[in-house]
Amino acid sequence: MLLPTHVVVHAAGIVAGALIAARCRRTAAGVAAAAPSPPLAAAAPATPFDGCDARALLGLPTTSLPTPCLVLDLDGLEANIAAMAARCRAAGVAWRPHCKAIRSPALARLFVEAGAVGVTCAKVSQAAALVCGGGVADVLVANEVVGGDKIAALVALARRATVCVAVDDEQNLCELSAAAVAAAGSGGSGGDGGSGGDGAPPVLLDVVIDLDIGMGRCGVPAGDHATIIRLCALAQRLPGVGWRGLMGYDGHAQTGTAEALAETDRGAAALCAARCAVEAALGEGSVRVVTGAGSGNYIRAVAARGGVNEVQGGGGVLNCQVYRSSLEAQGAPNAAALTLVAQVVSVASQASAARAVADAGFKSGFPLFGGLPKVISHPGVTVTALNAEHAILQLAPGTPHLALGERLVMVPFYSDATAVLHRRFFGVRGGRVERVFDMSASIGMLH
Repeated sequence: MLLPTHVVVHAAGIVAGALIAARCRRTAAGVAAAAPSPPLAAAAPATPFDGCDARALLGLPTTSLPTPCLVLDLDGLEANIAAMAARCRAAGVAWRPHCKAIRSPALARLFVEAGAVGVTCAKVSQAAALVCGGGVADVLVANEVVGGDKIAALVALARRATVCVAVDDEQNLCELSAAAVAAAGSGGSGGDGGSGGDGAPPVLLDVVIDLDIGMGRCGVPAGDHATIIRLCALAQRLPGVGWRGLMGYDGHAQTGTAEALAETDRGAAALCAARCAVEAALGEGSVRVVTGAGSGNYIRAVAARGGVNEVQGGGGVLNCQVYRSSLEAQGAPNAAALTLVAQVVSVASQASAARAVADAGFKSGFPLFGGLPKVISHPGVTVTALNAEHAILQLAPGTPHLALGERLVMVPFYSDATAVLHRRFFGVRGGRVERVFDMSASIGMLH
């Protein structure tokens, strides 16, 4: 026998809510157990391959860290967070940094403490980890969430925090509304728990209509104003959901090149035109939020008045090679923050071929688009290739030979593709480990 859709959604919501609640209880228990060590951000249990428990590394020199590992220079990180927050304030826009590279509840809290209105995630599982594990109170899932199980989990999460999700399809919007109404009927309340008025169910879940402004991925084509207006009007009418505005992300315009900046201008113009069309149809000021832009183009994007008024850029605080070049192109360089530390494991070919090998392969620093880590600790040493577990190093003529076990410090090519391969960031100040950031938002990476 087939059950009605609202019954299935309601049942799935109960199950998903129970699962998220259980995760939150487990997280709370873990945090309570770790209470005597405030600087440690919910470190995951150590394994024999970690070398030692992360707590034992606090206060030790960076040379004691197991390799390969990701190190965050805390002075640089804090300066970058403050700088990005200040630039957004000066431009009169909200900052909602994306955590797809950060993946750490403790780091997400640093964003909020610096003035971010909330954070952005790519998936429900990441949002759940930040809300339940880090107490983040306001999350945008900047992606379409499709499927009964994921929608139920999203709605269950919205009972604990203010949650917004991107939508580009009428069916998906109706499914989100049905799930929110079912959850509200079972006693759920999310966000501010406000009533929908006139006896309508309370708004449990916010939505933004996703526009394709040139990336060729998700979103209604930005020039299709009729469809955009229809979806916005539907979001206004449907129970259980609240319409915030529009989203237009231009991931293809993040490199800082002249063409990327020109594409940023085109995207901003398309967003501005769509916003004007929607407000002409639904009322001036009806579009409260236009969210988008990344670390690689947010300064250019906010300069185009009428475009985004909420910036999603977040990975730039890590300042990998990709973001470093794009931020410099915008005239707003960030400080060095994220590095990948490895050690030399073979020098057998050093004398004959000026070649050595370190223990950080593509399983610790993925070569996205062929980009390789850049050695900054040893002038004249270059990474020429990555195998699964090995970085092949070439020494320029006249470069001093490397010693077995010698530490190398490298800047990852792209932080998003590198951080996902690690379980922790080691926060360092003055050459010693001060904090350990667990990347618990990596749980459920494929869901």
